[in-house]
Amino acid sequence: MPGETARQWLLKPNPHGTPNSEILRPLRNGNDILKINKDRWVIDFGTSTEELEAAFFELPF
Repeated sequence: MPGETARQWLLKPNPHGTPNSEILRPLRNGNDILKINKDRWVIDFGTSTEELEAAFFELPF
């Protein structure tokens, strides 16, 4: 996802009070470090998050 969207979502609350920063992560590779950062982000719920738990992260879900 574009960085602009991710930064907006980082400011939004969730019903359970856990911030979106728990699941939104910058996506970087070697080119982003050595050349130009493309400012991309990824939604990462991990491997053990149940669908019901993930749904509380309203915007990313």
